[in-house]
Amino acid sequence: MKTPAINTAPPLKGKTLLIHANAGPKIGIGHVMRCLALAQEWIRLGGRVEFIGFVEGKDLHDRIKSIGSTLTSLSDGMIPQATLEAILERATTLEPGSWVMVDNYDFNPESQQKLKEKFPRVLLMDDYHHHQEYHACIILNQNIGAQEIAYNADRDCTILAGTDYVMLRNEFRTTTCKTESHENCRVLLTLGGADADNMTQNVLTALESLQRDYLSVTAVLGPANLNRTEIEEFANNSLMPLKVLQSVSNMSELICNSDLIISAGGSTCWEICALEKPMAVIVTAENQKRLTYELGKNGAALNLGNAEGISTNHIAKNISELLDSAKKRNDLARAAHKLVDGNGVERIINMISKEIIFRSAVKKDCEMILEWANDPETRKWSYNQTPIALQEHETWFAARLSEPENIYLIAENGFDEPIGQIRFQKMENGYEVHVLVAKEFRGGGTGSRLIRNASMHLLENKGPQRIMARAKSENIASVKAFEKAGYRITGEQEVCGAPSVVMEFHESMD
Repeated sequence: MKTPAINTAPPLKGKTLLIHANAGPKIGIGHVMRCLALAQEWIRLGGRVEFIGFVEGKDLHDRIKSIGSTLTSLSDGMIPQATLEAILERATTLEPGSWVMVDNYDFNPESQQKLKEKFPRVLLMDDYHHHQEYHACIILNQNIGAQEIAYNADRDCTILAGTDYVMLRNEFRTTTCKTESHENCRVLLTLGGADADNMTQNVLTALESLQRDYLSVTAVLGPANLNRTEIEEFANNSLMPLKVLQSVSNMSELICNSDLIISAGGSTCWEICALEKPMAVIVTAENQKRLTYELGKNGAALNLGNAEGISTNHIAKNISELLDSAKKRNDLARAAHKLVDGNGVERIINMISKEIIFRSAVKKDCEMILEWANDPETRKWSYNQTPIALQEHETWFAARLSEPENIYLIAENGFDEPIGQIRFQKMENGYEVHVLVAKEFRGGGTGSRLIRNASMHLLENKGPQRIMARAKSENIASVKAFEKAGYRITGEQEVCGAPSVVMEFHESMD
């Protein structure tokens, strides 16, 4: 897959990113931590960020606030309807062009659909693919191989899939690890924000059993880990050099200063990839299975298996083999680094800015549409090339708005800028589409994306329909835009004395 280009996103002044994510001993802190990465970039570009959700622990509260964000706390175990109402209460008061990001596995399809109906600019984070259907403007899945997932999502939904969209916090985007030679082997152990089953101590037991004099270990406990006392007692009695840390703020430094990282199969894996370090991964939650499997399959990590099914002997044997081979460790690190280039958050915001969102045309759009219609390039390719008078246009526009069977839409980009209009005129056997793109947004494929997205929008809301279009045969740019959008030429006819092609939409691009 070709890496998406990164263009400069427009300034986000006045635009809010409202993030719904939860964190606590039961679910860990991964959802909030990865959202912080996008939040940092949003704020860097001049926008505002607000978190809303159940977030347990002062350390995590402070981390959210330290980047310049706010936090609205929700109760633990809130029913889906109450969570939705809380999000909508804030979302519907946000500035135009603002977005809602949802990173919550329990946010069910019904809630997704209701949120999108009330507030269309929704980015849904999904790396589990456990729902029967999905409803969002954009679905983001940063896992390896996510491009192969066939989401049962709205037709007009954009899917951002694969490691090109991995979200990394600033410290992992700006840090480069130095290669140093030393006699000791430094192991970093980090098994998630909660580690409710205390897998950390099992791994420490396995490492101690190796009796390697050159081995030193740093165990990092997440802010939601409740086993610190027990682990520190183990450390005090261990003959192995062992340091126990909790709620660290220098994770990039700790990774860089390590020769091997043993990690849970969550977002930390992407951070290790970015810093080009070898890792062994343990699945500590159901949603980590796919990521861990894919890392192993791609030679980017040693997959140690599921936490509940592995023994200390299994861990010790596999880690021992890895410690004995510098080549294996180097191969893992290089393969991991190829997966993540650190530009994921930039790509995501760039794609958000290019998103096309539709709303119904209203009376106040009249003069804006007249300006678009009277642009010389537009008139050149119209069947009637005479400039349109205001009074004539007002009469025509009012008539179009009053036609209940026709669909008249204004297309806006991700940040609320109008980029064109699209009108579906009802015919006996379907709809005829009429498109107009504002001159400042022409080029770069905007016209074809607008046409395709609007056509998919119509099918999503009206069911199977025949959609046709006509364009002057000599208007090559327009014909190509329709073809690129999925329209196929079905015939030719003369329209107002001009030879024209007739095209029909096909949802499949095959």
